[in-house]
Amino acid sequence: MNTTAFWRKLLLGLAMLALIGFGPSASAAAETSGEDSTQGEGKFSLIEAAPELYYAAMRYDKFFGDANTVQGGIFERSYLLGDPGGYRQKFVDHGLYMDIGVTQFLQRNTSGGNNKNTRFNGSTDLWIWFDTGKANLWPGGAFFVHGEGRWRSGINNDVGSIQSANYDQNFPDTDSSNNNWALSQWYVLQSLPANLLVGAGKMNFASWGDTNPLASRERTQFTYSGLVVNPIPGEYFPYTTLIGWLNWKPNKSHSLTGVTGINNGTATAEAGTFDTLTTKDVSFVFDYVYTYEIAQRPGRFLVDLAYSNKERNSFDISEERLFGQLIGAIPIQEKHSNYTLIGNFAQYLWVKEDSEGITRNNLPPRGIGIFGRFGWHPEDRNVIDAFYSFGIRGIGVSIPGRNNDEWGIGWAGSHISDDLRDLTDELRKWEHAFEAYYNFMLTPAMRLSANTQVIRPAVEDFDTALTLGLRLQVDW
Repeated sequence: MNTTAFWRKLLLGLAMLALIGFGPSASAAAETSGEDSTQGEGKFSLIEAAPELYYAAMRYDKFFGDANTVQGGIFERSYLLGDPGGYRQKFVDHGLYMDIGVTQFLQRNTSGGNNKNTRFNGSTDLWIWFDTGKANLWPGGAFFVHGEGRWRSGINNDVGSIQSANYDQNFPDTDSSNNNWALSQWYVLQSLPANLLVGAGKMNFASWGDTNPLASRERTQFTYSGLVVNPIPGEYFPYTTLIGWLNWKPNKSHSLTGVTGINNGTATAEAGTFDTLTTKDVSFVFDYVYTYEIAQRPGRFLVDLAYSNKERNSFDISEERLFGQLIGAIPIQEKHSNYTLIGNFAQYLWVKEDSEGITRNNLPPRGIGIFGRFGWHPEDRNVIDAFYSFGIRGIGVSIPGRNNDEWGIGWAGSHISDDLRDLTDELRKWEHAFEAYYNFMLTPAMRLSANTQVIRPAVEDFDTALTLGLRLQVDW
């Protein structure tokens, strides 16, 4: 499909969806809830009611126009360019949110792994959220678009681990030799009566299906893949693909989501996905999140059940891993499905009273918390059949007076299938990784992280790697 035809179909489909389907249902939702006149003269705004949706979509706890945005001098404002001429705020007032982030890495694999090398690379992200309620079109709707690019190669091939040492380097294309740009995600969200939220489009399911308030942001938190996401969901939804979902949140404590999407592996961040619209290879996920407090210390628990009907002819792993490049495909007796159970938790041990510095409206509070992930997979068809990670993270509780610095320490372990290792002597039983980082807020628009990793790759030929790195995140 050529680019022109792709965009015509995309715009036509979104327009028909909005005018024929979502407009009447959203109006009914507003009439039922009486919220169509609660926000000025406009209609019910999804981003004002639930800014965490945009945070999750961006995988970044910040956007221009949220309740934490600060204006002022270069050492005060939340964004490097601020609000030139007031036009950026005017766009926000009419429902159009636009954010640009640039992430740069300077990393070195100092010993072990596949190769000793120093790498400088980076990525750029463009996020757009159009809120139909703030635009006074119809209540409770939104369109989200994510474009991303990457330049130069990082250290992933140097380390040689199955899970990437630099998770951000994998996107939008896992080919580390490419400098590329892609429109990775575009989808529509719509609130419905009875606390329902429906969505459809091309998306990265990891943004929603394995979120953790203490360990999910590769641009400001951990960089090793296993401390950013659980590797198992990648076997069910490639990055990125066509997905539809329905979320029901009966109250603040409980959230249930049903998801279905394409799993034929041909939908990529750079490819048009209408050509992959088939029911031959699909995946289904049931997601449950429980949010609670213990002695005013927030906690959260997530569990996912997933099933895919995709046939598997070899031990496979999602493209964000290096397995295929390292030892090649290893065939198995054909399997006609796959299934898994995954989960994660986050629990604050101590919460710091918010006194000075940037406020944290709708964000995890300052304090210290622990987190963990787990996952299980059948060992007769998957490279990683069990996964665990644990860690601790602090926000604004390290150096006196530095209320917006962050730090984290974590470990991740990926168990390699015994069935796979029976077929090859090239793999260890476990891949272990340890990482520690400290994130300094230079200004509200710039953050500098220093980190170190100790990674024992699953591939027998590679010794334990030690990496050192710097990461600079700039919000424009």
